[in-house]
Amino acid sequence: VDAAKVAHTAANEVFKSGDYHAAAEAYTAALAHLPVTEAQPVDSDEDPRIKATKAHEVTLLSNRAECYLRIAELSLAQLDVDRALALDPNHAKTIKRRGRVAERRHAIELAKAQAM
Repeated sequence: VDAAKVAHTAANEVFKSGDYHAAAEAYTAALAHLPVTEAQPVDSDEDPRIKATKAHEVTLLSNRAECYLRIAELSLAQLDVDRALALDPNHAKTIKRRGRVAERRHAIELAKAQAM
């Protein structure tokens, strides 16, 4: 998990630089350092280490979704948002990002419909 934290910090720095493609790759690398956990929501009775790992995974997925939003990869953003919310349905930033994905998709569909 320490390697995941170091990779997460590095990914945040890449994000701050504005290179969202590279930041998405960096968040992917950070996710690869996490141990595999069950894709079940965080349970209050879980081992604290598993809980922390899942919370870290949610944050990394949500951050990567933000990268995908900024480079207009809406399908990839949707996948990460869905995966993060499956682990933590109450994660506020991810809920907001889900809304932004839906808004962007709706705007695209509206523009397509108006173009016909």
